[in-house]
Amino acid sequence: MLIKQFKIKTTNKIIKEKTQMIRTDSVKLTTIEGVAYKQKILNGGGTAGLTVITKTDKAVVTIDKRTGDYVPYGKVDTEIFKNEVFDEAFSMTRSLPLKKQNSIKNVDLEFEVILNDDAENEIEIGENEVLASVEYIDFLQAYTNKKDKFDFKLMNKDLIQFAAKSNSVAKMKDEKRPLDEILVYVVSQKLNTITKGKRTEDFVKKFIEVMDAMETRSAFKELKSSLKPVK
Repeated sequence: MLIKQFKIKTTNKIIKEKTQMIRTDSVKLTTIEGVAYKQKILNGGGTAGLTVITKTDKAVVTIDKRTGDYVPYGKVDTEIFKNEVFDEAFSMTRSLPLKKQNSIKNVDLEFEVILNDDAENEIEIGENEVLASVEYIDFLQAYTNKKDKFDFKLMNKDLIQFAAKSNSVAKMKDEKRPLDEILVYVVSQKLNTITKGKRTEDFVKKFIEVMDAMETRSAFKELKSSLKPVK
């Protein structure tokens, strides 16, 4: 079942080709003869992009975190790449884990992906550290369901319960500390619990960025709502 139709906005951003990127595995589409994957936009914070590649064309869109609209990232031929194509791409790649992988150059006659050569790494150092970390791998495994999809509802439910039992979180809320500061604290404590280790605040912030790129709005949307002070 396809998700609801979104409007397509226009922009003049230029796509930069990368030999390595942070993306999901590719999936074959039925609405168009091609493949799709979700990627983290370079230097885009937690911005996620959907990429669709056919034998002759390629299109990349980001997703407006506020409205849910698709926003072309570079030139997108809307006669070829219709809303339903991105709907299917979004539905099929949602909750797939992000990994450091070679970018996809194109697809062959059997629609198998052809990768770019691993000649240069344009992934930020902080992102490399996260993707290669035990914390990231163990965190994904902790909330991956039987269908090998990451379960954001389960993650948020667990983190909300975890935060509700924390005296430190209660104190931070009483002191009206910034929401992002409380979020970093909760995520860092949960990472420490899962992996029995301890990471820097910068690492946790970059970890949250990578997780946010997996979800359209925010990976920790429900958790953040629960951490807001009650009016």
